Amino acid sequence: MKDDFNKLDINPNIIKTLEKEGLKRTKDVQFKTLPLILGGYDVIATSPSQSGKTLSYVIALLQS
Repeated sequence: MKDDFNKLDINPNIIKTLEKEGLKRTKDVQFKTLPLILGGYDVIATSPSQSGKTLSYVIALLQS
C-alpha cells in the first residue's frame, strides 16, 4: 500500500524536501493516516518502531 507523497495533499515544498532526504514513497502508516490528519481528524495509530508514524504528524504540523 506504499504510495507516492505526490498523491497526497501535501505542500510541494515539503515533498521536495522529503525527496532530497531520500523519502519518495510513503510507508503504510503514512499513507493511511496523512489524509485523515490533514483533514483535521484526530488520529491514534499503532505500528512498529521506525515505521514512519512521527513523520505523519510532523508533515501535518509543517503543512498547517
